Amino acid sequence: MSDTSAFLELYDDALPHVYGYLARRCANAATAEDLTAETFMAAVAALHNHRADGNKLDLNIAWLIGTARHKLIDHWRRTERRKEDPPAERGDQGDREKDA
Repeated sequence: MSDTSAFLELYDDALPHVYGYLARRCANAATAEDLTAETFMAAVAALHNHRADGNKLDLNIAWLIGTARHKLIDHWRRTERRKEDPPAERGDQGDREKDA
């Protein structure tokens, strides 16, 4: 079996698990879909990097769920950082809108 067909078979088997894991923990389906895509893109990148090194990477559902978990945590951190950042300065425009 070629690497491509093996990866596609893993994708078909793992997609419901990875998406389900993320969907249960995300605020909306779009975020779960985005993080699922990021997880599988990370798998492709890992395969490419290991192939370039001459090493074999054993991708499986557990590896993908672990990667999905890391993607989710990164997403939560980005979301929290956005909440903590002060709003952009509006200059005088905010005052003018109040006077209008």
